[in-house]
Amino acid sequence: MDWTLEVVALPVTDVDRAKRFYSEQVGFAVDYDTRIGDQIRNVQLTPPGSGWVPGRGGRWNSFVFFNDPDGNGWIVQERP
Repeated sequence: MDWTLEVVALPVTDVDRAKRFYSEQVGFAVDYDTRIGDQIRNVQLTPPGSGWVPGRGGRWNSFVFFNDPDGNGWIVQERP
């Protein structure tokens, strides 16, 4: 079985600053920057040399939000 790491979620306090750092300083491509409701902003960046192709995957249909017994917030995403 061939395993790949496709998504790493990094919560940040300043999304614009993080987006600028990863795109301008590190060289990541900005795939998309969208808002989900009033409080969630989803920015996806791809590192140079990644096998991910914009337009093929990376978009998600539905989200489920919940907290586990330890109080951690989770978002589960379903691929289309």
